[in-house]
Amino acid sequence: MKLLIIIPAYNEAGSIERVVTELKSTVPQYDYLVINDGSKDETPEICRRNGYKLLDLPVNLGLAGAFQGGVRYAYEKDLESYLRGELRLSESNHIPSRERTTEYLMLGLRTVR
Repeated sequence: MKLLIIIPAYNEAGSIERVVTELKSTVPQYDYLVINDGSKDETPEICRRNGYKLLDLPVNLGLAGAFQGGVRYAYEKDLESYLRGELRLSESNHIPSRERTTEYLMLGLRTVR
């Protein structure tokens, strides 16, 4: 299964490491992509320093623009895409298992506050 979890990020320097670390420990079998949506803080530098898969948008395009960037990335990588809605990492029942899904792209929340 080719599943891409999109993580939109705008000024998330204080939480991006926690989010990606939790994601990688919860569902290591799935691929992810951080979409830096024109952050003015250290978000892109933190992602680069940690070696996260990153799409760095030059300006803030908003949540829809970040998702579009992720969908385009998935398309260019020959991933079939199925828009799944939103994912809260703390609610693991929203993460599909390999046995019960044919979905290939999952969209995530920018932040959960």
